Amino acid sequence: MKAATVYASDFFQTVLGQSPAADTSTRVNAALSSLKQMIEINSYRSIADRMPPSRRETQNDGIRDLTMPPLQSVLTILRELKETKLATLTVVTLFISKDRLIDCCREIYFAVDNFSLPTFLISNATLRYLFQEKAQASQDPLSREEYRKLSQLCQDNLETAINKFSVLAPPSLENVEAFLLGAIYGIEVSQPMVAWQLVSAAAGTCQTLGWHQLVPKSDSATDRKIALFWFTYLLDKGLSLRLGRPAVIHDDEITLPERLDKADVPGGWRDLLTQWIRHSRLVGRAYQDLYSPSALRKSAQERGERARNLMAALKRIMDDSLMPLGKAHLMERNTVDFGSAPNRMIKTVLKADEVWYWTTLTFIRRAVPSTQGGHGAVSPACLESARMAFEAHGECMRMTDPSSETKALYLLW
Repeated sequence: MKAATVYASDFFQTVLGQSPAADTSTRVNAALSSLKQMIEINSYRSIADRMPPSRRETQNDGIRDLTMPPLQSVLTILRELKETKLATLTVVTLFISKDRLIDCCREIYFAVDNFSLPTFLISNATLRYLFQEKAQASQDPLSREEYRKLSQLCQDNLETAINKFSVLAPPSLENVEAFLLGAIYGIEVSQPMVAWQLVSAAAGTCQTLGWHQLVPKSDSATDRKIALFWFTYLLDKGLSLRLGRPAVIHDDEITLPERLDKADVPGGWRDLLTQWIRHSRLVGRAYQDLYSPSALRKSAQERGERARNLMAALKRIMDDSLMPLGKAHLMERNTVDFGSAPNRMIKTVLKADEVWYWTTLTFIRRAVPSTQGGHGAVSPACLESARMAFEAHGECMRMTDPSSETKALYLLW
């Protein structure tokens, strides 16, 4: 979003600078100046800046001294998580099981010895989403406010944990889980550089532990490592293109099959995850072939040819998807196994995939110079795919109106 704001600011300055009225429009110049200052200020904000002053003072203190939600409230909401699949954690639990998230919370509340910082981070990230969802679903104003306060308490704890957590932490499975949940939070609160640091740490840890070259076996320990690796891969590739940086994980180093074979993941989700992995691989190629420093030195003709190859590959991915492009609303739950996930949620996830398709296509087309000239040299095809992305996004928002939980899932992912 920051990158888009910067581009919009530069675009308006270019257009207005060429306008005869540019010199006389002091109000416009003042507005542009304010926009520039906002961008510069936001560029230097960190998670620490978001923390209440009282929380900044505890950064060097023990995390055991931080307040947690009441035990009875936590037990009630964890029981619900165990028995059902709450919307905002649907995607997370494909990679980190519900039992694992619950165990981390248990370790905090029933610790015999000191619990670890990663466990504290994981448990507060989990509880924050659970209380947040309960607040959205509650019809009673008093209950809603109570859930909101508990969610905010967990958010404060989560931010404290992120600030205390070092990207140089020893390589371990628990640290990868904590890095990823911290990164998701960074994305959610528009702190992409925080998310990038944490995802990069997770990617480095995965490779240090050799998870990218594991031999799949029929055991839960290996499945868990493979799931975390692919979770890291999706975030790594996605942030790479948006931030204009090379991904940490190189495709040539991976020997794992492009699929997730976890026994506790329904077939429909496994098929969808395979599609996400393929799409993420293409997103990584888009950066390397079109936006990397070496790619930008290529001729317009060569970059155009690369873009056409990527567009063809992207179309093949969508042709193999569970539903044809534009048909997500027709999905019926009984046609594919998505476990206990509601049909509305599945339709929203598939429609969100269409948003991702059009967004990726826009990134690819943006790299091809327009033959028609114009401000910014954006081609009509690029503008069209951008419009389609906004249209698909609008459909997603309309589809989720009856369910604030599903809307939260869409906006998060």
